[in-house]
Amino acid sequence: MRFFSNSLAGIEIKEEGNPTIRHCQIHDGKQSGVYVYNKGQVTVENCEIFANTYSQIDIKKYCKIQVIQSKVNGKIVNKSSSRKNIIFVGIISIILILILLTLL
Repeated sequence: MRFFSNSLAGIEIKEEGNPTIRHCQIHDGKQSGVYVYNKGQVTVENCEIFANTYSQIDIKKYCKIQVIQSKVNGKIVNKSSSRKNIIFVGIISIILILILLTLL
């Protein structure tokens, strides 16, 4: 499955949503590839996230993301309250990654 060329985020998780996203490509969006906010949680497994304009992953306060055996090529923005809210598991290819942590 592909999520691409979206005008906002490729995938947006909010309102305590808790999906698992598997076997997809998320790319060429005008903002973030995966955007998690308002107590959202998500597991991204065996996916490729690349070439999104703002960031590949954008996580806000009180949110969590788990990235399992996925390729992330680009920037990750973490504005959650802890670095522990982004978890990487398994064999992951992370290229040119920049984690920004802002404690609010």
